[in-house]
Amino acid sequence: RALLDIEEGLVTSAPKSAASAAGANPYDGGELPPQVFDFNLAVDLLEGSADGGDALERSRFDGGSNALGVSTGIFTCTHLRPRRILLVCVQGGQQKYPIKHVVNAWIGRVQNTRGEEVDPEQVPLQVLSLSTTPDGSTTNIVANWFRGPSLCDQVTPEREVFFPTITLEVELHGLDLAAPVALTKMFALRVEELKPVTRNKSYFFSGKSKPGGSNAGSVDAGGPVDLATQFTDEAARARLGTTTALIQVAMGSLERSDAAVEKQRAEMKRLLEKEATVSEGEGKRKLLGDASARIDSLQKALQAEEKRQDGELQRSLMALRQMMSS
Repeated sequence: RALLDIEEGLVTSAPKSAASAAGANPYDGGELPPQVFDFNLAVDLLEGSADGGDALERSRFDGGSNALGVSTGIFTCTHLRPRRILLVCVQGGQQKYPIKHVVNAWIGRVQNTRGEEVDPEQVPLQVLSLSTTPDGSTTNIVANWFRGPSLCDQVTPEREVFFPTITLEVELHGLDLAAPVALTKMFALRVEELKPVTRNKSYFFSGKSKPGGSNAGSVDAGGPVDLATQFTDEAARARLGTTTALIQVAMGSLERSDAAVEKQRAEMKRLLEKEATVSEGEGKRKLLGDASARIDSLQKALQAEEKRQDGELQRSLMALRQMMSS
């Protein structure tokens, strides 16, 4: 089994791909990464405005109470207008490996309401920006959607909704894996010729064609968007909250490799040797200090003895002089 060494001595085995050496993770304090990563992925859709130019507005969005009963809502974009995709990825609380880079991004593999793949084509998305909150838990991604798959470039037939899938291959900060982590997000989409002005009715079915017993849900008809708050304003929070879905990615079991253990032992040995050197230096300094103190004490004792002997000699000389004079 291929093992992935992490600098702290941790290793992981990916279930379907070989693993390679990984760098230290500055976010987790040396803890083992979880075996299953949780990614909560949400999507919003912008399109070019009717005025043309570079201005963008939100596509129409029918929330969870729509005529088809699609709980994650249905986007309706206008035919032939440019599109832009907003993605928000929130990681699980135990994960501390933020998205560092989007390696590849596609959209395609379109399904119908019966779950059948009706258009296998995948086309690339152009990632414009990636930003992450300071704690690393939330990543915002903006991508241009120029064209395709072919079903998404055509006006959708009445009573039809298609489900394209967005695929992201991402690198995570602190984990240098052999292959990027793949995240997928499916959403419901219709393409219509013109964008209706009505803002409070469902547009998916006419009164005659709508299935019996279905209740039209409230509709966000879209409108101008401020790019500075495109992820945070009230409309964004409502739409992103509705489309959020949990994606779980198995990262494999976590073990300690022989190489990692040897590396830890070498590091421990280095630290112990450093500590011993410091201790030895402190011991030498203590011995030198004690010897110096002893030398000072002996020197003082010698000076006292010399002074005593000199005094004795002076007294003896005085006594001898007195004897000679008498």
